[in-house]
Amino acid sequence: MVAGRLQEKNGYYYMVLSYTGADGKRKQPWHATGLPVKGNKKRAEEMLRELRRSFTPPKPNRKEELSPDMLFSDYMLYWLKIIRPAVQETTWSSYNFNVKNHIVPYFEPTGITLDGLQARHIQSFYLHELETLKATSVLRQHANLHKALKYAVKLDLIPGNPVDKVERPKPEKYLAAYYTAEEMEQLFEAARGHRLELIIQFAAFYGLRRGEVLGLRWDAVDFEAGTLTIRHIVTSTNLEGKHVLVEADRAKTKSSLRTLPLVEGFAKLLADHGLRKIRFHDLRHSCASLLLKQGVPMKQIQEWLGHSDISTTANIYPHLDSQSKKLSAATMEQALPLPEELPENRW
Repeated sequence: MVAGRLQEKNGYYYMVLSYTGADGKRKQPWHATGLPVKGNKKRAEEMLRELRRSFTPPKPNRKEELSPDMLFSDYMLYWLKIIRPAVQETTWSSYNFNVKNHIVPYFEPTGITLDGLQARHIQSFYLHELETLKATSVLRQHANLHKALKYAVKLDLIPGNPVDKVERPKPEKYLAAYYTAEEMEQLFEAARGHRLELIIQFAAFYGLRRGEVLGLRWDAVDFEAGTLTIRHIVTSTNLEGKHVLVEADRAKTKSSLRTLPLVEGFAKLLADHGLRKIRFHDLRHSCASLLLKQGVPMKQIQEWLGHSDISTTANIYPHLDSQSKKLSAATMEQALPLPEELPENRW
């Protein structure tokens, strides 16, 4: 919807729209309401809202090749084509969804060009998206924009990345759900003989992601060395309107490619046995929680789960960091026990 405002002239209300024309220049046409200023403000505002809703600005002339003055929305579509061979299909699917369903629909009507894009435009986009989406969703769009414009800087299409100047949406604090050791025992008993039994055991014991469990093959198991190597994943995604399964012979990140020592009906299984409702992915959280409860350091938990950075582990599982501090305090209390009572007159 184009921008617009009411303007008074000679005792009457006029509606002034503001948009970028086909020539790339700012246009501000005036439209008469025929309403006198006195006593007609609400009616004039209604007319302005209706005009803004119904008005479709002319589309700016499009550039078929990469250039600084091409439409920013066109550049994003061009970038999708460029990036596709370099990323996994699931990653590209996420980029494609955000660009075509959020970024392009917002920026295309504005007529903003690639070299005309400023930090304030992106900040306004975030505020618009936050009206209907959670901050975590807008953060994904933030990541898409940053990556796309970083490429534009690399090609010397723009001098700098305007996303670097924008305030990122603050994500909501995420509290991971997890099972206690007792609940895990109940789950294992409930899954005995069920088609998901082995899948649940792998996810709970190794903290595997769903795609990693589904991607397990016999060649991942080395019985002589007693190891399990996570290198293959299977994920589902919506690819250009079609629901498909995507297989990849590489894990999510280099850190996800790890070797560990060997030691659809999920929700229904929990409900049938009266177990507390959690997501399948929460078995991964349960694994992390139980490891820390047994005194395993956060660094080792990071490596076990395959996180690229320990801050990722701490951010996803803040309760682990809290428990880790309590364990540290308890250890120090044992090492340096404080006197139960201090004498009243020590000095």
